[in-house]
Amino acid sequence: MSDGAAPAAASARDQVAARPRTILLGEDDAAVLRVATTILEKGGYAVLAAADGATLLQVFDSARDRIDLVILDQHMPGPGADATLAALRARQPSTRVLLTSGFTQPDVTAETRHFLRGFLGKPFRGGELLHAVEEALSE
Repeated sequence: MSDGAAPAAASARDQVAARPRTILLGEDDAAVLRVATTILEKGGYAVLAAADGATLLQVFDSARDRIDLVILDQHMPGPGADATLAALRARQPSTRVLLTSGFTQPDVTAETRHFLRGFLGKPFRGGELLHAVEEALSE
């Protein structure tokens, strides 16, 4: 006779596995935010958006257990990239972060650079964004 615990546990694992991966997208340029959101959603991801560092941290705090990746624009208003990365690391050290910028290299300290799962220069194409996200999630 079974107590039903094993099927319930399997069902919970299936639900977690079935949910789309969630990306917190921090981008202050409305057009880039709109296009990136569309690309990510068509790629099968759920997207939460923030237009500045303070909002990004608030959204992260409210949904951290379902966020699989944070995409952070290096030059968003609010806390700078280093401060935002430090705050994310303090909240949840295992947070995966993909940094984006119009510059060719990330402009963050060595201490926060090792926290990044990747860097994507702008402008980027849809396939480049999806590839960078897949790489960041697979590490």
